Amino acid sequence: MMLSIARYYGTPDRMATLFCKITNQMIKMCKRYLLYPDPEGPQVKLWDQESQGLLTRLEDCIKLNAAYQELYKAAKEKLAQQPKSRQFDMPENKIFGKLDQFCKRCQKLIDMFTTALQFTALAQNAVEGMEPLMA
Repeated sequence: MMLSIARYYGTPDRMATLFCKITNQMIKMCKRYLLYPDPEGPQVKLWDQESQGLLTRLEDCIKLNAAYQELYKAAKEKLAQQPKSRQFDMPENKIFGKLDQFCKRCQKLIDMFTTALQFTALAQNAVEGMEPLMA
């Protein structure tokens, strides 16, 4: 593992910095994934995108965060089973904090776009006696 082999990344502070850089890069790529539905095409605002595809991409970003943290914890547990090797003594809040915030925002966007889809479906249905209220 890099923690035990690399001289530069042999300290917890430098490993934490590396993980923070990886996390920041993941956030950048998630933003790009959300704003460019067609990787070869132009940037498209969230409101101008097809809702179902956007919801899927937002959920993918949340799943990426969960997988990243799961793999980190698995590596940490694996190192814990080897007491002679260096351990992960890094602040998880520093590593995952920005990505967790990004995923909270993604969840809020999912809630908002889901609500908008529900109201769109309601607007398409005609309810008798509602025409005066809708005008």
